[in-house]
Amino acid sequence: MPQPRVGEKEHDPSERWLGLLEEHLPPPLRRGYNGEEAEKSSEHSSADSSSMAQESFAEAVDITNTLYRARKHRNLDLLTYLGFRLNNWAAVDFILGRLLDASEAATDFSRRSRPPTGVHWALDPNSTLDELSRRPVDSAPSAAPALGHGASNDRKLIALKHGTARPFAAELNERFLAQVWQSLGALVLDAADASPNEAKLAMSVVHRTLARLHTSGAISDKVYDWTPPLRFQSSFRPPGMSLLKSSIMQALTDAAWMEYEADMADKAAAVGQESPFVPVNPVIRELGPSIWMELILWCCVEQGFTEEGVWLIERMKRHSSDIRWTAKNWNKLHMIDESARVWKTDIDLEGKWREPQDPGVLYRQLQENYIKKRLDLTPFVGMGERTISEEVVCALFDSLPNLAYSGTGFRGMSPSRMASCVFSLRFVISAPRVKRLFVTTQRFNTFLMRVLSAGGINAQKDPTCVVELLKTSPTVVPPCVPPYVQVTDIGHLESLHQWDFYNQTLAPVGLLEYTLRYSSSLRRSGEALRTFAWLQEIEDESRQQRTDESFNLEAVGAGDSLDSSLSPMPHLSSVTLAELLDLLTASRAYESAEWLFSATDVERPAISEDVYGDQNIAPSILRFAAATKNQALAESVIASLQQPLSTNTLRALLNYRIVQGEWDSVVTVFAYLRRHRHKSWGHSNVATLAAEIIRLEHAIQELGEDPERLGTDYERRRASLVSSFDTAKAILGRLFTGEFNERQSPILSSSAVPVQSRDFQQRVLASFCRVFLDFVDSTALRDVAASSTHHQKFKVTSRTLIPYIPSTAFHQILEAVVDTQGSAAGMNLYFKTCLDILSPETVRMREGGIPRMYLHSERVLERADPHFDPVYFRGKQEKCVIPNLNTIRIILRAAMKEYNANNTVHEDTSHDDDHDTAESFFDQDARLEDYFEGNYWADKIKARKAAAAARSADGALHPQPTTPPQFEPRSTTLQPGPESEPSEAPASMRAHVLADLPDQPRERPQKLLSRENPSWPVLDFCIRRYFRFGLSYSEVNRETGGYLSLQRREYWGESVPGLALSVRTLPDRTTLVGPEWMLRRPHAVGDGRKKIIK
Repeated sequence: MPQPRVGEKEHDPSERWLGLLEEHLPPPLRRGYNGEEAEKSSEHSSADSSSMAQESFAEAVDITNTLYRARKHRNLDLLTYLGFRLNNWAAVDFILGRLLDASEAATDFSRRSRPPTGVHWALDPNSTLDELSRRPVDSAPSAAPALGHGASNDRKLIALKHGTARPFAAELNERFLAQVWQSLGALVLDAADASPNEAKLAMSVVHRTLARLHTSGAISDKVYDWTPPLRFQSSFRPPGMSLLKSSIMQALTDAAWMEYEADMADKAAAVGQESPFVPVNPVIRELGPSIWMELILWCCVEQGFTEEGVWLIERMKRHSSDIRWTAKNWNKLHMIDESARVWKTDIDLEGKWREPQDPGVLYRQLQENYIKKRLDLTPFVGMGERTISEEVVCALFDSLPNLAYSGTGFRGMSPSRMASCVFSLRFVISAPRVKRLFVTTQRFNTFLMRVLSAGGINAQKDPTCVVELLKTSPTVVPPCVPPYVQVTDIGHLESLHQWDFYNQTLAPVGLLEYTLRYSSSLRRSGEALRTFAWLQEIEDESRQQRTDESFNLEAVGAGDSLDSSLSPMPHLSSVTLAELLDLLTASRAYESAEWLFSATDVERPAISEDVYGDQNIAPSILRFAAATKNQALAESVIASLQQPLSTNTLRALLNYRIVQGEWDSVVTVFAYLRRHRHKSWGHSNVATLAAEIIRLEHAIQELGEDPERLGTDYERRRASLVSSFDTAKAILGRLFTGEFNERQSPILSSSAVPVQSRDFQQRVLASFCRVFLDFVDSTALRDVAASSTHHQKFKVTSRTLIPYIPSTAFHQILEAVVDTQGSAAGMNLYFKTCLDILSPETVRMREGGIPRMYLHSERVLERADPHFDPVYFRGKQEKCVIPNLNTIRIILRAAMKEYNANNTVHEDTSHDDDHDTAESFFDQDARLEDYFEGNYWADKIKARKAAAAARSADGALHPQPTTPPQFEPRSTTLQPGPESEPSEAPASMRAHVLADLPDQPRERPQKLLSRENPSWPVLDFCIRRYFRFGLSYSEVNRETGGYLSLQRREYWGESVPGLALSVRTLPDRTTLVGPEWMLRRPHAVGDGRKKIIK
C-alpha cells in the first residue's frame, strides 16, 4: 500500500496519513465534500453485490494496513485524531463498522472451509484404546456427522492441500480485530481526558462497537466468569467483571437499541412517515472509563491479542494528564475474601467498590441520595478513577509466551519484542522506582519457565536473547545460603515460608551461566563479557544482601560474612570458566584473562590454584600459558595434574611444549600418545606445529644472513632459530609419514568399528597435506607435505570424504600467516580454505536461534531431497574449514594495525576552521586497539582491585545497615518514570570486572577515514562477514573500533542524526545493508553477495 513521506516538515504527517484513510470513506464523510460526488456514489451503490463485497473487503484490508503503519511509524492513532481533533465521529463509526463487516465475513469463510468436526463414531464412551484397536476393520462403525456449533454442513471432503494451506481468512480476521481493540482502547483513554460532550460521543461509538462484538460472538463469555483462585495461583481474574456483567449488558443493549431506533426513524422519514417508536429515556447506570478499559483488556487476554493489550498499557503509561492511570491488586487489598465488603457493593448507588478500610455506609443515606440526587450520580469507577486491576496486567504478562515464534512462517513474537513487552509490564514484578537488583520471585520464575518451554529461544544458537530477557526484570538475585547454614538444619527449614520455595531459585543465574558458556563457544566476545559482568553484579548484590541481613540480625560476625576463601563467582562451573578463558585467549585479551587468576584481600580468584588439577579447565589454562609464555603457571598446572590424563589435557600439554620449543618433550608426548590405544594426537597438535614452523621460517628470513656480524649474538640467535626450525620440520615430517600414528591390530571385517574411524589419522594428515601443498605460502610446509606424499597409505580421490579441519585448529595456522604475511594473506587463505557460503539452516535462522520452516517456494519436489542445496553442497566438497567469528577477528586485528600504519585522511568540509593533519582514529584512541591486544583492561583492573581493597578496609568489616526500598503495595502508577531508563547500581555495588566494554562509539574525530587506504578492502571484508554471522550494527561497530560510525558520518554528513542500519537477505541470499526505509523498497535479485545500500 502507499506510504506517505514523513520527512517533509512543511506538511503535517497526520494530515498525510489521514488522506490515505479518507480514500476509503464515502464522499459525504470526507473533508471538503461539496455534493458533486453524490451521483457517482448512487451509481456505485447499484453495482453488483458480489463485486461490491469484494471491494469492501479489500478496502478493509487497506484500512487495517493504514491504521497499523500509522501507529508503528508515527505513533499516531488515526481514529482518535479523526474523532477528537476533526469531530468526524460518523467516519470513526463507519471505519469500525467496515472492519467488523470484514471480520464477520472472514469468520464465516473460515467456518465454512473448516474440516468437519463433531463426528459421532457410535462408540461406547467407556471403551479403552485396546478394545478399539482389537476390532477388525469390517466391524468398525460408520461415522455420522453430528452437526452442532462450529460444524460444517458440507459433505464434500476437503483436499489435503486446502486443509493444510495457510489460513489467510483467520489471519485477516485477527488483523481486523486487532485494530478494532486498539482503536477502542485508544478512544476510551482519550475520552477520559476529553470534555463531557466529546466523551459522550466517543463512548457511544465504543458502546455500539462492543455491542456488535458481543452479538457476533467475538467476545468470550469467559470474560465475565469468576472462579476463586487457589492459594498459590500466579494469575486469576478478579470478580469485578462478573459483578458488573448486568450493568455492562444494560449499557450495551441500550446503545444497540438507540442505534436501531435511530436507523428505523431515518428510514421512516425517508418515506414520509413518523417514527414507529415511542421516545423513552431509560435510566442506565453509567460506568466510568476505567471499567470499559478493564473490559477491553480482558477481551484482549481472552482472544489472544496480547501485544495489542501491551500497547494499550504503554499508551496508558505515556498518557499525560493531571491524574495518571494506576493499577491496584485485588488480592493485596483483601477484596476477594468471602467476608469482603466488595460483595455488598450497590453498583446503582455507590461510585466504587467497597474496600475493607472504608467506613460503613448507612443504607438510609444511600436511599436519600437515590431519591434526591439520582441524576447527579458520578459514573461507577470500580477500584478508583483511572484505575485498573493489576490482575489484568499480570494476565497479559503471563500470555506473552503464547505468542513466541516457533518457526512456522513469519508469525510469532520475536524474543526482542517479547523483552520489550516485559519491560513495559515490569511494574507488576517489582517496584518501579527502585534502581537495584532483587531476589527472585515466583511470577518471573514461572514466566521464564513458560518462555523456555514455548520453544521460542534456542540459547545454543542465540544466547543473547536469554540475557536480554533476563535483563528486563531486576528479580534475578539468587538465594545465598551461607556456608555455616546446613540445608538439613530443621530450624532453618522451619523458618522458611511456603512462598519461599516458589520464590527462591537459582534458575536465572543458571541461565546466565548457560548463555555465557555458549556465547564463549560461539566466540561472541562482547556478549560473553557483558554477561560475565552482569553475573558479577548479581553476585555482588547477593553477597551485599547477605552481609546486611547477617549484620542486622547479628547472626554472625561481620568478618565471617566476608570470608576471603569464598570464590567471587561461586555459581560458575569449571566448564564455563574454561570456555571463557579460551575466548579471552583466542581474542588475545590477556590482561582480562589474568584477572581470572588474580586475588584480592576480599576474595580469592575466580580460577584458584585448587582447580588447577581439574581436567575440565586445565587444558584451557595450558593454552593460555602457551599463548602468554607463562612458564610458572604452566608448571603449576602440570604439577597439580593426576593420572589418568585425558586426551584433551595431553593435547594441550603437547601444544605447550611445541610453543616453548621443548622438542625432546614433544617427541616424548607423541610417543606416549602412540602407545595408548584410546588416545591420539589431534588437529590442534598438527596445526600448532605447523604454525610454529611458519613463525620460525619468517624469523629466519627477517634475520637474514650478514657475514659482517658473524661471531656475535646474531650468530647464536640465528643458529638457535635454524636448529629449532630444523627440529620442528623433522618432527612434522615424522608425523606425516605415520610414525606417531596409532598402532592398529588386525581387525576382523565383522568388527563394529567403522572403516572411516580406523583410518582417521590418515584422513586428517591428508587434509592438512592438501592445505600445505595448495593454500599456505610456506616453503617448509610445502616441502614436508610433498616429501611425505608417497608415504601416505590413504590415497585421495575425487570421491574421497576428507574430514574438516576444526576452526580452533585452523586458527593457529591463520594467526601465524597473518602475523608473518599480513591481513591480505589471511584473507586470501580464508577464501581458499573456508566455506564462505551460508548453510540453508543459517539462511532460515530467525531471531532467537529458531530456524524457519521451508516455504513451498523453497522446496523443489522434483529432487529426491526437496531441501537439497547444490551450491552449498559443492562448497562443502571444495573447502575444508567452517569459519566462525574468531576467524574474522584474527584477520581484523591485523587489518586494524595495518590501517593505522598506512592511514590517510582527507579534509572534512564541515570543519573549515580545522586545517591540521589529523592523526589516525586508532592513534587517537589507543584503547580500542589495545582491546584486541588484551591491554585495555589493565588500568580498569588495577582500579577495581584498589576499590575492592578500600571497600574491604572501610566498609566490609563495618557494614552499615541499608535502608529497605520503599514499595507501593497498594497502587502502582502507570508512568514511564525511572523504569524507562537503564538501571545503574550504586558505585559500591558495581561489578569489579573485566568487562566495561565500549559499547557506544567514542566521540567522532575531526577527520574522516579514507577508503584509499590499502587495508580498506580487508576491513570491508571483515565488516561484511560480521554482518553475515548475524552480529548487530552496534556489535560490529564495537568489534571494528568505531569504524562503522565513521563511515556512516561519511555517507550521511555530520548534520544528519545517526541512522540505524538494518540487514535484509533476499531469496537468492543477496544481503542488503542500509537504512530501514531503503531496505523496504523492492530490489532486483543480485549475485548472492552483500551490498551496501547508499
